[in-house]
Amino acid sequence: MNKIAIMPIQPRYAEAILNGEKTVEFRRRTFGDHVRFVLIYASSPVQKVVGFFEIDEICRTSPSEAWKLFQNLGSIDEQSFLDYYNGTNEANAIKIKKVKQFQNPLELNQINQKFLPPQSYRYVSADDFERVRAFA
Repeated sequence: MNKIAIMPIQPRYAEAILNGEKTVEFRRRTFGDHVRFVLIYASSPVQKVVGFFEIDEICRTSPSEAWKLFQNLGSIDEQSFLDYYNGTNEANAIKIKKVKQFQNPLELNQINQKFLPPQSYRYVSADDFERVRAFA
């Protein structure tokens, strides 16, 4: 069964995903292969759900290999990438297939009254996701 996740992404990277410049999202830890869609929660100062993307695949590898494979797709400079992965030997590169940007970004409570900003990610129910898609 496919699941949906919501993930906080810094506004500059969220914008790069939405405009097609960033086609890989790097993460230290990520969800399983069963996630198909990711809601993009642009973190502070935006603090809104700005769109979503469909996952093509998740590549689990070392940070050095992830950099070799995806350095031109992640909209991040090498030093920032190295700083992010400092102290870990696992990298997750989430390859983005399709992106949908919302005309009117959503507050978390428009999706679900109980939602708090996610720390790394959280799962979203199919009902909540359908509510989001209705706004799109």
